[in-house]
Amino acid sequence: MGSIPIKGALPINPRAQLKPSEFQLKQKQKLRQASQMYEQKFLNTMVAQMRKTVSKSGLVKQSFTEGYFQDRLDNNYVEAWTKKGGIGLADLIYNQLEEKIFPKPHRMLKPQGPLPVAPGKAHPIKTNKVEPKFKVIESPPADGSRGVNFHIQKGSPLNDNIALTAPWGGEVTDVSSNGLINTIKISHKDELQSVISFNGTMQALNRGELLQPGQELGQLSGASSGFFWGVRLKS
Repeated sequence: MGSIPIKGALPINPRAQLKPSEFQLKQKQKLRQASQMYEQKFLNTMVAQMRKTVSKSGLVKQSFTEGYFQDRLDNNYVEAWTKKGGIGLADLIYNQLEEKIFPKPHRMLKPQGPLPVAPGKAHPIKTNKVEPKFKVIESPPADGSRGVNFHIQKGSPLNDNIALTAPWGGEVTDVSSNGLINTIKISHKDELQSVISFNGTMQALNRGELLQPGQELGQLSGASSGFFWGVRLKS
């Protein structure tokens, strides 16, 4: 029994993270400062109200100057308190606003299909005889949507069928066939959608069915020259 080494790797890095831009870092810094200012204002108001609860003897009337410097001293205490972490209000405000304004990118998991290919490594597909390598052609979607298309081609037809599997877990959103080409659409958790089209036999899949990573979708015909896999962002 021979093997078909996959040429190259699907250009999907499971550890890819978008690095924040310099502009985004400056915006986050301003957001942190605004959050600290809000907490400082809250603490100033709280301390001022606490001061009012302290009874005065009335023997010595507080002058305007004394009151002014007392307020300044309280402000310095609050400012130092805020810089040391305060009561955690600034962190709470910052975290909630950061999540809404600067959503963190999802960490993409290692795909388990459509072919059993490990990103960055060649992976053999077992067949009855040695055949030419697969070739991965990457192209942008023709409709202008955010994503990428992969056309996985073979140098010549194979005699054996090859199992196609779900790249990640998710829900089947559409299943169709025109008698020649089978198309399966899968909605994944990480804001991704997969569209897999191939010639061959398809598993009995239904809309709404939940798939596990690496679950078999069907068999790529040995006479087929390849198949199509499109990946899209949902939003």
